[in-house]
Amino acid sequence: MLRAAQNFFKHANNDPEGQFEFEENRNYDMIFLALLEYSTLLKHKQENRKFSIPMSFYEIWYFAINPEALADEESAEIDQLKKAIAKMFPDFQSLPKFEQLARGSIQLRDYEKTLNE
Repeated sequence: MLRAAQNFFKHANNDPEGQFEFEENRNYDMIFLALLEYSTLLKHKQENRKFSIPMSFYEIWYFAINPEALADEESAEIDQLKKAIAKMFPDFQSLPKFEQLARGSIQLRDYEKTLNE
């Protein structure tokens, strides 16, 4: 999974007619996993840094497109997160991917504008 594209391009001369199938959703999963690893690394190093604003928004956006990722989690904090996601991204599952991406970008831009006011 992690090296499929790398291996395809590395060995392309051996199979010039070969095709690489890009799976967009795997990309989103990989970015999310990288955020989780980053968070784990910070905890391991006991650093008091947090996600950047874009990183936090990506996490929320990811849960909006993958609500099943939070389905089994129960706590007051998770319930708060689910409510915030529903408020920020209502009816998100029914939208095409390009609209989901656009709305995530707009939410981030609008939030960053409020910080600069």
